[in-house]
Amino acid sequence: DNFVQLTRAQSDAYERQLIDLKDVVVDVADRYWDEARARQVDIVTALPVAAAWCLGDRELLTRAVGNLIENALKYGPKGEPVEVRLCLTGDAPEGRVRLSVIDRGPGIALEDQPKLFEQFK
Repeated sequence: DNFVQLTRAQSDAYERQLIDLKDVVVDVADRYWDEARARQVDIVTALPVAAAWCLGDRELLTRAVGNLIENALKYGPKGEPVEVRLCLTGDAPEGRVRLSVIDRGPGIALEDQPKLFEQFK
């Protein structure tokens, strides 16, 4: 499944649609609620009042946000919150949306950081 998703992500066959990223964040946070409870972790969301519109593939964006939250739960300390922040910068339509997932885990080792964007690393 991961290879199929990778191939899909690298192709031009996206199912682009107008998406409010707030909906994606809420859906994914709900999906990981049970896992967070089992680790005694709260998933805290900070969302803007206004819609956070983006043109993208909802399934791939949901999967990306899910991967970030899943890693935060997996590597963050038990009992410490995972924060998911969505911020709007600039004015529409040229404005941007910034999504941050923050945990208190050890992070990626400095020696591994240069490899982050190498395929299959």
